[in-house]
Amino acid sequence: MYSTNGYFRESLTIFCRFCFKNEGLYPSPESMASLLQGCGNCGSLKLGKEIHGYLIKHGFFPCTIAENSLINMYARNGCEDSALILFRTMAKRDVISWNTIINCFVKNSQPVAALGLLGKIHREGSRDNVYPDFVTLLASLEACSDLALLLQGQVLQSYLTRTGLLGDIFVQNALIDMYAKSGRLDFAENIFKEMHEKDIGSWNSIIAAYGINGNGTSALKVFADLERSETRKPNAITFTNVLSACAHAGLVEEGFKIFNSMEKRHNIRPSTEHYACMVDLLGRAGRVEEAETFIYKMPMQPGPDIWAALLSACVVVGNVTIAEKAAKELAIIEPSSSIWRVALSNAYAAAGKWQEAAEIRAEFRRSKQFVKEGGWSSVNVEGYEFSFMAGDTKHPQSAMIYGIICTLQHHMQDRASIHNNTVLTW
Repeated sequence: MYSTNGYFRESLTIFCRFCFKNEGLYPSPESMASLLQGCGNCGSLKLGKEIHGYLIKHGFFPCTIAENSLINMYARNGCEDSALILFRTMAKRDVISWNTIINCFVKNSQPVAALGLLGKIHREGSRDNVYPDFVTLLASLEACSDLALLLQGQVLQSYLTRTGLLGDIFVQNALIDMYAKSGRLDFAENIFKEMHEKDIGSWNSIIAAYGINGNGTSALKVFADLERSETRKPNAITFTNVLSACAHAGLVEEGFKIFNSMEKRHNIRPSTEHYACMVDLLGRAGRVEEAETFIYKMPMQPGPDIWAALLSACVVVGNVTIAEKAAKELAIIEPSSSIWRVALSNAYAAAGKWQEAAEIRAEFRRSKQFVKEGGWSSVNVEGYEFSFMAGDTKHPQSAMIYGIICTLQHHMQDRASIHNNTVLTW
């Protein structure tokens, strides 16, 4: 009870007293599961591992409840490899086991692995009489959203229709998000319009959908409808979404009106996330000097997301002076990060300062500490998902693939006129 209600220290104290004062007696699997949940919520990986050792030492395994809780604890602490090893070694898996490991990969930005597990539950789960449920399908829709997999998302929608789950409000909100990120704003709009009941998550989803697809005017219209609603009121996420929509559509004045109304009209104090949206709004409009002034007037200490938004804007407009200031702040907050170094190098290159850009690249080569993790891309071909990164040669037909890319590049160079000679180093 203490652990599940946020009193993690109290639950740990009770656990320790029990273990030391009651020799020969052991907590129940349910009690251990509750304690592990606290470890996951509080990010206590070290303690979670110690509890794992305690469970092994005192013969708790095999125990599905304890194993599911351990998988969740490792997942919440970003240890998806440990979570997967536990999952694979389980003697018996229930639907919670599958849902926990699928959500593990979704939340740790591995949607391809999550969808692979969805296929496995269909193939292997029937042996234990385990089938996808509501939670499984929601996680799978989130994975499809992350990968913009329209076809797989539509297959899931058909499955939801057959199982009678399509009318659930959480499913409909997830479908709006999936279709928006897959470029089918019309499908997202239809789902929103046909919903019999809308919660604040529904309104937030459709506002975000318009923002993602650059339709700021429609996002503002929906936001105005929400403000007039007698049953629902905007929350902090609503403002994040509508401000982001304004940023993507270049609606600076409208964005400021909404931002200024947050506390005065809606009694919502802007968070650092809202301030980051405003910096992004000004930066995308090329008004980096105003963005810098806005940051210095903030009532709280600017975080890394604020300075990163300013630095990104400086790269686009080629303002090296402000880019250096933003990078200096990021160097204090995140000294080992490679992201701001890459952005600063790009800012130098955009401004034609090749020597400064080369010095940063040389720093990367000299130090293993600043290894830049490559970004992964994926493409779906006839229902199969292929993941790759820049310069990847793992595919058996990579030579032919690069040959075709080279041919296409030559064709584009022959036919196109280069209007913008801005060069980025990464």
